[in-house]
Amino acid sequence: MSTPWYRIKAAADNGPAELEIFGDIGESWWAEESITAKSISKELKPLAGRPLTVRINSYGGSVADGLAIYNALRRHAQSAMVTTSVEGVAMSIASLIAMAGDIREMAANALYMVHAPWGFASGNARDMRNMADVLDKYAESMTSAYERSALTPDEIRALLTDGEDHFYTATEAEAAGFVTAIREDLPIAASYFVNRFTQRSQPAARSHFSAPAPSTHQESSMTTQHPHAGAEPAADSVNVASIEAAAKQKAFEAIKARNTEIRNMFRPFLAREGFATLQDECLDDVDMKLEIVSNKILAKLAEGAEPCASNPRIEAGESSEEKFKTGVSAALQQRMGLAKDDGANEFRGKSLSDIAALSLQIRGTSTKGMTKSEIASKVLAVHSTSDFPLLLADAANKQLQAAYGAFPAIWNRLASVGSVSDFKTINLLKLGSFSSLATKLEGAEYTQGTMSEEREQLTASTKGRFIQCTREMLINDDLSAFARMAAMLGRAAARTVNADVLGVITANGNTADGYALFSTDHANYTGSGTAISVAS
Repeated sequence: MSTPWYRIKAAADNGPAELEIFGDIGESWWAEESITAKSISKELKPLAGRPLTVRINSYGGSVADGLAIYNALRRHAQSAMVTTSVEGVAMSIASLIAMAGDIREMAANALYMVHAPWGFASGNARDMRNMADVLDKYAESMTSAYERSALTPDEIRALLTDGEDHFYTATEAEAAGFVTAIREDLPIAASYFVNRFTQRSQPAARSHFSAPAPSTHQESSMTTQHPHAGAEPAADSVNVASIEAAAKQKAFEAIKARNTEIRNMFRPFLAREGFATLQDECLDDVDMKLEIVSNKILAKLAEGAEPCASNPRIEAGESSEEKFKTGVSAALQQRMGLAKDDGANEFRGKSLSDIAALSLQIRGTSTKGMTKSEIASKVLAVHSTSDFPLLLADAANKQLQAAYGAFPAIWNRLASVGSVSDFKTINLLKLGSFSSLATKLEGAEYTQGTMSEEREQLTASTKGRFIQCTREMLINDDLSAFARMAAMLGRAAARTVNADVLGVITANGNTADGYALFSTDHANYTGSGTAISVAS
């Protein structure tokens, strides 16, 4: 019976548990070698609240499964301590899983490697560009996990986009903040890889995103398979029949696994015309790779279909962090009365304290055991700790803008709007009225008119106030008070603009020519009660 490449070890009581990840991440042709997010998540559920040690010795594999395993471990960390330990190597997406630990250990003789996600694609040039966009999205979603290290976001993005394999010794990994402690050498650290490559060669992984095995693995395999180089086995010690039988059995198992995979791929479409025949063709061709089978299925599905757009494009979905920001922003706006109630929003009805705790957790800060007061202090103390202040400010800005736009404006009937590039005093040229049109006699030419000009000086200035969400508001879930202050600030901004424009008129200060704005010199003022007319 084959040994699975991961296993859970837990005591019968509520004591600590161990998870061993000794293999490739994601689906494999051989089920016993699959380390999938679904299987790990299922194993972790009954261990909630129990301290967990995750021992890792993996070259990586599927990015999608790796991200899901990382998030499953971070969820577990909300109820109990999680320790990750790099026993041999943690490469590619396995290095991201290692970042899930509250405590991250590494054997002194182990290796840690980070690189950009990679994959393969088939199709035309646009398909290749689409694949590049998808890979960039995967790199972006991976960045937040590595931000638990000591590296800056820009340094992490460089590691995930430059196309190089970045190897770290235990000392280097600790300096970069990937691990928090170094343990003594583990002499069995590489045992998994010796066994793996001497038992059989691994077929190409089905995952579109996987980690390549270094070229030295083939050399290690050859050396291990022939430990006594130069020694010739005795002729009578070789059982040819048993060797042939074993080889046939191995080939049979591989074909059986391949055919099962093909049948699973065709199962959703067998009721459609022509798919049963196509399935038989694929099963009969034992040399046909699964990627070719997948392309044939897609081509069959596309028969007779018309393009739905001139430039179709597949976009990667939102990351968990992006979904959190979008959902929380919508929930806050709904509570402020700025958006409709969305019953499908998972953050609907959550208190400010709940959202603050979630914003800390999604950034890798555990809130286990924290009181509401401690969460409030943590989330408001350092803006870089979470996205909560930014999300709250975004909702407040929308409330402010709504109140500003609803305030009755007078100034825009009396003044026009322009722009300046800095806060220096500038000369503003104002064009006056054009001279009245003159009568044109028959056969005569039009006469040129004139336009009056006025020059004034203008200096831009900045005006503003700020409002603050206090720790008490957050603990008491008093979002309405914060919303009222934001609306008051918006109305105050509108009043300020009105007052500034009208103040120029009521102050009746001097213009650039030295005369008051309203004065007899400008022929726009009279001291008597003369009614307004062209003359007066």
